[in-house]
Amino acid sequence: EIIIKKFSVYKLKSNVNFYYDESKKILISDSEGFQDSRSKDLWKRSIVQKEYEGRDFDEYHLRRINLKIPDFHMDLSQGDFLPHDLGMNNLNAIDYKKGCYVGQEVTARVEYRGSVRKKLYAINVANPKIGYTIITRSDSREVGKVLGSIGNIALSIIKDCDLDELTSEGQDVKVIS
Repeated sequence: EIIIKKFSVYKLKSNVNFYYDESKKILISDSEGFQDSRSKDLWKRSIVQKEYEGRDFDEYHLRRINLKIPDFHMDLSQGDFLPHDLGMNNLNAIDYKKGCYVGQEVTARVEYRGSVRKKLYAINVANPKIGYTIITRSDSREVGKVLGSIGNIALSIIKDCDLDELTSEGQDVKVIS
């Protein structure tokens, strides 16, 4: 619904209609479908009828988290991050040769000045929940947030700091990658 609403804003006077087809689903496979352009290490995806069986989505999301690839539906709230914070400059998601787009000036400024202060990390922490705060052990300074997770493995966004001194909700945080 969010995507349909967003696309509808940009269609202007075009003769285009957007709708959600409940008879379809996304199939994840290591052999069939389209290669994810963000990483060759992610499985292929295709849209199929609901009755087809593919790989387990938990496996896919665990792989995605370990590769530090955000899923906007599972991990993020709108407008909280700059593309570079999420490593999108390394995921074929930003085109510096394209014409104008929303956020272009800020994105280009960060790229050319090299002023990225936050990065995505895969972490291991007991019982992670989206929005949990990550703090430093030494001075209890807030340095990040827990994003989406599978089991004890979570995606997080963390400001520049000593990555060996992190805790979240009283639990040690171990940075995996």
